[in-house]
Amino acid sequence: MDRLTIKEAISFCKQGKEVILRNDDYEDLVLVDYEDGYLKDIAGDYINPYKDLLKGDYFIKKSCLKDNRSNKQPHKKIFVI
Repeated sequence: MDRLTIKEAISFCKQGKEVILRNDDYEDLVLVDYEDGYLKDIAGDYINPYKDLLKGDYFIKKSCLKDNRSNKQPHKKIFVI
């Protein structure tokens, strides 16, 4: 499983490809788009990739997602208005 840099994650989202924001302590967050400096998840919430990440967060391509992570806590979201 190759980790992506923030710039690579943004690039994939701009291309319409799904990226996973993963943290070993939380559930995965699926990112689907990039708008006005923010990554957008499948629920329509936005995160700033340079300010809103938690310690331990990293990005991977969705195609690398293989394991069952159902015993994890929901990923903490920071909502920007």
